[in-house]
Amino acid sequence: MSIRDRKACRDLNACRAARVGGLAIVMMSAASCASVRYSSAFNPSVTVEVEHPPSVGFLVDEVVLAGDSRSGGVTLPGSEDAETRCEAEWVQVLTQELVELGVRVARGDAGQNTDAVITVDVTRCETEQDRREGSREIVERVGDNTRRRTVPEHHARTRVRFRGTFEVVNPSTGLVAASRTLAYEPESTNSSVSELPEFPSPGVVARRAYVSTIGPITPILFRWVEARELVFFDDERCDLDVAHRAVEAGDYERALVISIANVGSCQPDPAADITTRDVAAAHHNVGVLHRIQGDFESALASFERARAADPGNGSVLEAIRETLSAEAVAADLHRVEEAAAALDQQRQVEEENVLRNDDIVAMVRDGLADQVIIEVIRTSAVDFDVSPAALAALAQEGLSAAVIAAMVGRAGGSDAGIVARPHITSGVTRPHPYPES
Repeated sequence: MSIRDRKACRDLNACRAARVGGLAIVMMSAASCASVRYSSAFNPSVTVEVEHPPSVGFLVDEVVLAGDSRSGGVTLPGSEDAETRCEAEWVQVLTQELVELGVRVARGDAGQNTDAVITVDVTRCETEQDRREGSREIVERVGDNTRRRTVPEHHARTRVRFRGTFEVVNPSTGLVAASRTLAYEPESTNSSVSELPEFPSPGVVARRAYVSTIGPITPILFRWVEARELVFFDDERCDLDVAHRAVEAGDYERALVISIANVGSCQPDPAADITTRDVAAAHHNVGVLHRIQGDFESALASFERARAADPGNGSVLEAIRETLSAEAVAADLHRVEEAAAALDQQRQVEEENVLRNDDIVAMVRDGLADQVIIEVIRTSAVDFDVSPAALAALAQEGLSAAVIAAMVGRAGGSDAGIVARPHITSGVTRPHPYPES
C-alpha cells in the first residue's frame, strides 16, 4: 500500500481489521478508501421517528365494543361453549385496555357519534392438558461434601389454542375499516420432583393470548411511532466528528449549527485529502438534522446536494427514500387530524341543538301547547334522562303525561327521526369463568 493510500485509510477500522485478519490489501486507491469511509457499515446512526395515523384511517376516541355474538350477550353460567366464554373474556380485556388508553367504550348498538364499532369473533378456543415425566439433576450436601444425583421430575402442561377475528366498522359509512385474524397458542408448565403438580390454570394461560392481541390491534386504532435509523457521518475531515459529538449529547440545535458551518468550509482539496465524498457527507449530515426536526423540505434539499456530490452513496440515497416516505406519512396524519377536527366541530354544533330535560321544562314554563312540544320532541335530536327520579321531577314541573310519554318514547328510540343518543359507559367487569390455581 502506498504512503498516499495509507494516509487515505488512516484510522479506518476496515483497514485495521483487514490487517488483524491477515488479509493482504495489495491495491487500494484513495477513492476506494473514501468509499468505505462513507459507507453505512463504518459510521454511527441516529434514530428518527415517524408518527403514523391509525390504519383505520381516522382517529378513534369513542367506540362501541360488541362481543358474545353467539349468545346475544346473555349467557347462563355453565351453559356457554368454550368459544363464547373466551369471546366474553377477550371483550373484557379489550375493554380494560381501551379505557386505559383514554377511549370511551360502550356496549350495544352504535350511536351516531361513535367513531368505530368493534366486533370480535372467537373461532377457536381449545384447552389441552398433558403430563410427562422427566429427570432433573440435583446437588446435595452430605457433611463437608456435595454429591449430584438424578431424580424423576413430573410436569403438568396447559396449552390454549386461540384464534379470533377483530373487525372495525366505520359507522358513518357502514364499511369495514380494518379486519385482522389473530392466533396464539400460549402454554404454561408446572414441575415438581416430589409429587404430581397441578395443571396451570387455563384462565391464566388464555389471558396471555388475549393480552397478546393488544400489540397488533393498537396500531389499527391509534397513532403509532416507528423508529428508523439514518447514518450520521463522523469522519475527522471537515470536522464531521465535532457535529457528531453534539448529536451524541442530544444537542441537535448545536449539531445543526456546526454541520452548516462544516458545509461552508468543506471544499475539495487534494492537498488536505478532501474529496467530493467529504463534501457530500457534510451536506448529508445537515439533511439528517433537518429531518430530525421534521423539516422535510430542507432535509431533502441537503440530501440532493449530497447526491449531486456523491451520486453513488447508498447512505444518501437511503436518506432520501426515508425522508420522502416520512413526508408522505406526515401528510396522511395531517389529513386524518383535519378530518377529526372537522367531525368534532360538526358534533359540537349538533350537541348544541340536542333537546334535554331542561329544554322541555322551559317550553312548558313558556306556555307552549303540548302538541307543539310533542312535535318538537318527535323531530329533534334528544338526550333525555328518563330515570324514575328524573320523571318524577318532570311531573313536579307540571309536564303533562302526554309530553312525558313522548320523551320516554324518544329516549328509547321508538319514534321516527333522529334516534336518541346512547349514554357512553366505560369499564365493564365480569367474573372470570376459570378457577385460578
